[in-house]
Amino acid sequence: MSGAPGYPLFAVGYSLFGKPKVQPQGWALLHNRELAEASMVEHIVGMNIEQNKAVLERVFWHVVGIVNMIRRTGKNTSGQDIAWQEIGTGVACRFMERKLILTAKHVLEHAGDDDLRFLPRPSGRIEWADEPIRTRVERVPFPIGRIVRCQWEDLAAIVLKPEPTEIANVRFCDLPKNFGQVPTEGVLLVIGYPYDQAFIEQISQNEGSKVHNLSAKSDGFRSEVVKTNKLLSGFDEESHFLIKFYPSFEGERPDGYSGAGVWDEEHKETEETVWSATPKLTGIQTHAYRESGLLRVVKAEVMLKFLEESVGAGKPPGAI
Repeated sequence: MSGAPGYPLFAVGYSLFGKPKVQPQGWALLHNRELAEASMVEHIVGMNIEQNKAVLERVFWHVVGIVNMIRRTGKNTSGQDIAWQEIGTGVACRFMERKLILTAKHVLEHAGDDDLRFLPRPSGRIEWADEPIRTRVERVPFPIGRIVRCQWEDLAAIVLKPEPTEIANVRFCDLPKNFGQVPTEGVLLVIGYPYDQAFIEQISQNEGSKVHNLSAKSDGFRSEVVKTNKLLSGFDEESHFLIKFYPSFEGERPDGYSGAGVWDEEHKETEETVWSATPKLTGIQTHAYRESGLLRVVKAEVMLKFLEESVGAGKPPGAI
């Protein structure tokens, strides 16, 4: 079921950085699991639910939380010094036989190979809120070969070392095969690690500052492409498109979705009774225009240009 844009449909899984504690909230429209049973498939509502679950499962395999261990510093409302670690989102991809995590460049600000940790999906399937046992997962290192930062766009690629073993609960989306064009209509899916869903798990002291160790839940929303006549800083219609951040109506902020993939829920039917989920990656979300409630997305063709110029050409300038 596509769902009406404007309602955050689910909170899939619960990863964390900090102490392990996982407690997924589940998907608001699937609180009654009986609706998703196979016996409902022949009913149109049941079919929509099955399709929707398949799309969520397919996309969530490619979603990775990114923790930048370089601490940001500031002051709390009492004027006390505090420090925290930023979180963003990435997309697990494979390009020219290289496995990599695509994200927004600013998510990796000041970070080197040893300064990043990752949040894969907690288990081999989405665990809904009414399930009595849920998987716990902690932030983990990935085998980073190099980090490539785009010189002309807010994009970066974390290129992984070729390893004989797979990374648990991560599947790599083949590019450019699974790139998609910006749709003129229909619903787009975004899954990420919004900062609003993080909470303080542990507070420690470090050189006179309080350090907040946070736990993070994955979440998502559905949206659509929008047009505007407003002059938006940094927006280039040739390279970017805009989507509406509908959770802002609920008071939520877009922080943490930076680097998240924006997926077109393209469906493929090979026969009348055979259906498969084939979501396409249309872009990477990189910037929020808070006053207008819009998000800027870098188009797939721009991402392809970046990958061809950098990852596909060996070690480029800007790699570390």
